[in-house]
Amino acid sequence: MAFQIIGVVNTKEVRGTKLVAVKEYQVLSLPSETYFEFRRDPSQAGFKDPKPAAKQLADRIEAVLALANVVDVVWSQNTTAGGALVDWMTTYYSTPDGTVSGSVESSLAQFGPTFTRSQVAKEIAAGGDNLGT
Repeated sequence: MAFQIIGVVNTKEVRGTKLVAVKEYQVLSLPSETYFEFRRDPSQAGFKDPKPAAKQLADRIEAVLALANVVDVVWSQNTTAGGALVDWMTTYYSTPDGTVSGSVESSLAQFGPTFTRSQVAKEIAAGGDNLGT
């Protein structure tokens, strides 16, 4: 699996009651070209060399995209009540005949082929988000 770092931004992030200087890495997972970002402060692994962290998430994204019935994966962020950023993954699925489709969400920590396969299977068994007409 592969990735391409397409940008790096120096920015700040809320951590508890402090603003912390971080580098934000903008990445494409390949070959799917799924976009994602991650941030590191100087005390974290990956601040100086983001490649291992980028590869780890790109590998997870591509492995989920290779699962049966999975048609797309989207990375997004939300904020906690305290203002901290939280990474989320949305996985879209559709059965081969298109009669059952929908999406599942997971935190970045949970996201991966084992957890997401289980999520998608449960959703399909329950009829998904969108039953075919």
